[in-house]
Amino acid sequence: MITGISPTTGTSATQGSSSLTNTLGENDFLKLLVAQMQNQDPMNPTDPTQYTAQLAQYSQLEQLIDVNTNLTSLSSTAGNSSQQTEQLSALSLLGKDVVSQGGSFELGSSSVDLGYQLPSAADSVTLQVLDQNQKVVARLQMSDTGAGEHYYSWDGTDSDGHAVAAGNYTLQVAADAGGSAISATPLVKGTVQGVDFTASGSTLATSVGTFNLSDVVSALNQ
Repeated sequence: MITGISPTTGTSATQGSSSLTNTLGENDFLKLLVAQMQNQDPMNPTDPTQYTAQLAQYSQLEQLIDVNTNLTSLSSTAGNSSQQTEQLSALSLLGKDVVSQGGSFELGSSSVDLGYQLPSAADSVTLQVLDQNQKVVARLQMSDTGAGEHYYSWDGTDSDGHAVAAGNYTLQVAADAGGSAISATPLVKGTVQGVDFTASGSTLATSVGTFNLSDVVSALNQ
């Protein structure tokens, strides 16, 4: 929950920078160059142009290391910025009604706003509520068959009007037009009561269960 936000992890250094440093660092290069100058044959000194070429190589090495370091820093900053933006988005939803796709929800002691989204008009739409054993406990015939989002307040009773047990359920939507099935997206609406930050992303604790922020398709009361 928001009262106990877990820390986020940073981005590791790139392999290129690590490999380059382990192979030949700036200090190592300078030590080799100085040693070469100290141990040259005084009767046959090394051509100055060779030192110039080696200094140029050192300069290129230094620049390459700086580029890799800057890229690593930029990658880490971008990753942290993205996480912070997501977390702020999740926090901004506290107290608001959100709509999640996927159909999973928790039934408590009150009704649940179930919904569906139709890409086009349908001839018939049926909602099916399944329990944890994938058994259909309620089959609901909908009257709203136009394109768009529609919602239905389910009171937690089965097809015979008997109350079902509290717990986890799944919503499925069956829709057809002209005798052919059309794609319909199940929706569940709930009020955000808390926020959790995990390694895999932000989650919202709502009045009808926990939703991944990535599954939220809209937010109300904004």
